Amino acid sequence: MEIREANLSRGSLPSSGGKGQNIATAHHNQLTPSGRPKKKLYSEVVSAREEKRYKLMVKSKLDLSTEEVKTTLRTNVNPTTMKVGIRSLKSLKDGRVLIEAGTTEEINKLK
Repeated sequence: MEIREANLSRGSLPSSGGKGQNIATAHHNQLTPSGRPKKKLYSEVVSAREEKRYKLMVKSKLDLSTEEVKTTLRTNVNPTTMKVGIRSLKSLKDGRVLIEAGTTEEINKLK
């Protein structure tokens, strides 16, 4: 009895129409029948990093409303001259205003 080994590559699939791509990669790049791109892979979603935001809370000593505090901040603080990137200004229920920036240095400049 003689045993012969077949030289078959298990990892590769036959090519799709001679384009040089295997079926798995060619199928991943296609659009769905509705014309929308395919959903993201799990590995793509997990690898995406969320940018970190640093926060500063401001409260008025004169008991001004949050909208009044926002307008005074917008008129008195010029982020371009201070070289500060303010990402957002949010009103909180307790009368404070939340300022979000990209780095701790920007928050320290605002203080």
